[in-house]
Formats: sequence, C-alpha cells, structure tokens
Amino acid sequence: MILEVIMISIKIKNLNTKNISQKFDLEIMGENLPILFMSKISFPTAKPKNTVTYLNNLEHFENFKDSGIKILITKKGMIENHLLTQDICYIFSPNPEKTFTEISNYIFENNLYEKIEKKINKFIDIDSSSFISNNTKIGKNVKIGKNCVINENSILKDNVTIGDNCVIGSSGLNVLSQKGRDNKFTETIGGVIIENDVRVENFVNISKGTGGRFTKINNGSILGSFVNIGHDSYIGKNSIIIDGTKLSGHVSIGDEVYLGINTTVLQNIKIGSYSKTGIGTVVTNDIKENTFVIGNPGRKIS
Repeated sequence: MILEVIMISIKIKNLNTKNISQKFDLEIMGENLPILFMSKISFPTAKPKNTVTYLNNLEHFENFKDSGIKILITKKGMIENHLLTQDICYIFSPNPEKTFTEISNYIFENNLYEKIEKKINKFIDIDSSSFISNNTKIGKNVKIGKNCVINENSILKDNVTIGDNCVIGSSGLNVLSQKGRDNKFTETIGGVIIENDVRVENFVNISKGTGGRFTKINNGSILGSFVNIGHDSYIGKNSIIIDGTKLSGHVSIGDEVYLGINTTVLQNIKIGSYSKTGIGTVVTNDIKENTFVIGNPGRKIS
C-alpha cells in the first residue's frame, strides 16, 4: 500500500488565533498561536501545532488528541468541564463547523495564503483558448489542449500531456449543509502536482488538496476522459485510470493499478499496487496489493 506524505505544503500567512477571535467575535482560551494550516481532525498537516481544526461533539475527541493539533474550534459548554488542557488553544463557537468554513473562506477571499512562484518552461505547447494561472510551475515538453484551466498552485512537471476541457486544481465540492438555511461552499487551500510523463485525456477534473496539501499524480500514470480526481488523492506510478472513473477525497492508489471504466472509489480508500477493478465497480473498502475487484459493492475475485 502506498501513501506518500508530501513535504511541501501551502501555508496560511499573517493570521493567528487572536485575529480570528477579533474578526469573528469569538472567545478564545490559551496561547495566541500562528495559524499555518486548516484541516479536519483525521488528516495530517505539516505542522500540527499551528493547524486549526473543529470538533462538534466528543465522539471524535480521542482522534483529536492523537492528531497533535493544538488549535481547536469547539462548543464551550460541551468541553469546558471535560478535558481542557493547557497546551491547546480553544476557540469557542456555537457552530464549530460553520466557523471553520467561514475562516477558510475568509483566508481564501483575502489571499492570506502562499502561492508558488511562476516558472513556465519555454518549450511547451499551450492552446490559446486555455487559461494558465500566474502561480504555476510547468516543465518542459508539456502540452495543454483546448479550453483548459490550470489553477494556482499547480505543478506540471516534464512531458505532461493535458487534453481538452480539463480543470487542474479545482476547489472540489466542499459544502457545509445547513438545515433550513443556505448551504455554504467551502474554499480550500492546497495544490496539485502532476509528475513526469503523465497523460490526462479530455474533460478531466483534478481537485486541489486541502489543508495546504497537494493532490498528486505520479510518474507515467494515465487518466482517461471524464475522470474526476477528488481532493488530497494520491495516484502511484504507471497507474491507469480508465474513462468515467471517480475518486472521492483522500483516496490513495499504489503503483501500476488499473481502474476499469466507470469505477467509483469512496472517500479514504486505499488501493494496493498492481490491483485492478472491473467495469462499474464501486470500491467501498481498502484493496490489498495484486487483487482484482468487481461489482457494486466491489468484491474480490482473485
């Protein structure tokens, strides 16, 4: 099973817990800490002490302690008489998830995060109808087709081919659903890395990572048409993702994996190297190395 920890991360800048309490009129308890990353509890960031997360109930409190994260948005009445510790900076909110979303959107809208320096090789072929953000890195011998969008903090290395009508580095669909109220779209801070010799066909969407992380496609992999790659996903070397396949967020795929046409992989799934899925498979559980899975839900054949 392969899951690479990507060391480079997009950091939040010029923000700390005191700023947040003043901006959103929230009570804080604990040391004033710089905020460098935002993340849900289950997912790692480069510097947990300077990562902010949220907790709606005590069900996931043990996961929070294990995460090493030191900035917590939570409900005051829920936690103040329970497990308060001095090394945590608490931000008290009546709706922690909503506050987390509002902070994320505030950071995005005010450009309070790092952007990679533009570096585009002169030996590339980009159709004039495509948009390339100034904050991208593009290597040599890269070809980008018609009507594509390459968003900020995207890194395309050497010999990458992108077909027509693709979006690299989209925000994905992160939504705060509120009963009886308008849903809130959550902007995310992260990027995409496409390594050498990757081929991406037409109408492909690759969502950027969250919490400063990168979605990553490794050397020699091929993505067919109408493929959707969710945020924070990792695809190993020389894997083949056939047309219509959809990966949810935080999916990890090993080397030389073959996902058959219209495969769907649910969130947080890990697929071992040299494994395969058949047409229309829905992957609901982790798959070990060198395994063939087919069906809905997916079942092991060999």
